[in-house]
Amino acid sequence: MSVAPAIRWAQSGLMSLTGPENGAPLVPAFDAMSGIHELMDELRSSAMAFGAQLDIDDSMLGGRAHLMKLRRGGVQSCNRSCRLLEARDGWLALNLPRSSDIEMLPACWH
Repeated sequence: MSVAPAIRWAQSGLMSLTGPENGAPLVPAFDAMSGIHELMDELRSSAMAFGAQLDIDDSMLGGRAHLMKLRRGGVQSCNRSCRLLEARDGWLALNLPRSSDIEMLPACWH
């Protein structure tokens, strides 16, 4: 029996990290876990090419955020360094994780 994408998303721990900051968690409108599983398969294959075994379980995906007590931020990443900005032709992500990144912004405006 196949597990529904929403259930797999919830079991991964990622559901608690997606959605509005003060609202209910969201499930992606597409089967994101299938893409994540493809990526994990590629990582396992790459590790095997170097003689290493890589064991990744879906429940590990949200684990680091849980350990760090991170929470969903709506249009901000869980650590608040990245923001989604709506542009005329779609959305873009602006990630400024270091204070030096923010200090360099004035250079962009000259």
